[in-house]
Amino acid sequence: DTDGFFVATVRTGKTQLAVKYARAVHGLTADVPDPFLFVCPVRPEWTDPTGLTGYYDVLSNRYTIPPFLEAVLLATARRHSPVFVLLDEMNLARVEYYFSDVLSCIETGEVLQLHAHGVPLDGSNGTPVPSALPIPPNLYLTGTVNIDETTNPVSDKVLDRAIVIDMSNVDLPGFLAALEAREPTLKNARAACEKHLVSVQEIMAGHGLGFGYRVAEETVRYHAFSASHLGGAAAGVTDDLMVQKVLVKLRVGERQ
Repeated sequence: DTDGFFVATVRTGKTQLAVKYARAVHGLTADVPDPFLFVCPVRPEWTDPTGLTGYYDVLSNRYTIPPFLEAVLLATARRHSPVFVLLDEMNLARVEYYFSDVLSCIETGEVLQLHAHGVPLDGSNGTPVPSALPIPPNLYLTGTVNIDETTNPVSDKVLDRAIVIDMSNVDLPGFLAALEAREPTLKNARAACEKHLVSVQEIMAGHGLGFGYRVAEETVRYHAFSASHLGGAAAGVTDDLMVQKVLVKLRVGERQ
């Protein structure tokens, strides 16, 4: 059904997980575009549904179709094809403000009201837009959520209607081993910094300040770059990276 799930974390590749899942369902390789996957970056200023469901533009005399509505129209036209929508960084804005209409339609089965005209309007991409649409059952919604001071809390009203996947736990040794297996040239760089990365991650994770795979990979790659082009001492490079990539996450009061 159209009940989505939210991947909630501040450390791991949430967006890529959702994208790769959709592509796997469609049986596509990485170098092939997926016409049934729509990524919708949520903007902090969204306070109403128009960022998702669009609006009538009186200047162009057309109905502006954002990616979410485009996905709904496609899923309506292609009932036997799963269509995926990814609401990226979903809680940069108040979810209850911009998502309430869609959430209500999912729960009640009622149609999604788009405009008050009696006839379909010309859409910005050439597709006619009816006055109302039901949410099709082949539309699958995924939202990624960060939990930090830059985001808004997600209410129980939203969470109760979703499947929440918490991906806060990371396996740095396993990730670094897989990275080296893919790129054996990173062996020395991994050996130079893995011990420090794992130790610091374990300390910080206990306070909700851990880091994830992106920071670990960038640290290893910079080590390899430094060894090849800069000639810096491995210990000094590790120290610099701990300051630049890890300690910046310790955001507390000045006195602390």
